[in-house]
Amino acid sequence: MTYDSMDFDCVFRSAKASDYDELRQFIETAWMELYSPHVSKRSVERFQSEDGAGQHLRLYLATFEVAVVGGSIVGSVNTSGHCITALFVRERYRYNGIGSSLLHNAEICGGRYLEVPTFNAPAVSFYERRGWVRGYTTEEESFGTTIGSLVMMKVSGG
Repeated sequence: MTYDSMDFDCVFRSAKASDYDELRQFIETAWMELYSPHVSKRSVERFQSEDGAGQHLRLYLATFEVAVVGGSIVGSVNTSGHCITALFVRERYRYNGIGSSLLHNAEICGGRYLEVPTFNAPAVSFYERRGWVRGYTTEEESFGTTIGSLVMMKVSGG
């Protein structure tokens, strides 16, 4: 189920230290939704036992932006230097412009490239519709499983 954009107010803001627990759970849920069907069971176990979401958040909390509806985090994005990571919107809030707004804000903060798993065709399409272009493919290691990764770039004027 998705919500019509007129049904709720969404606030975009920088993440705060007090968001840590909720944002860590949000990132874990996002990773499980996106990666668990494509990596080994052992990789999923490693992600959980090594607190992969917490690792990422401890490194980047200060550069995260969140989308909040009714006091709950429904979207996130991180911009570190020129790299955008962790763009994700809860399924029930997709198709309401939240992802586009988070991406736009990340671009304003200097985001010019990102990596998306090659298996995530909907994300590739989302970025392309917003003027991002495919750069090159590479491989990344995700808790013991090697996956294909597409580097995408935002070109000026796109």
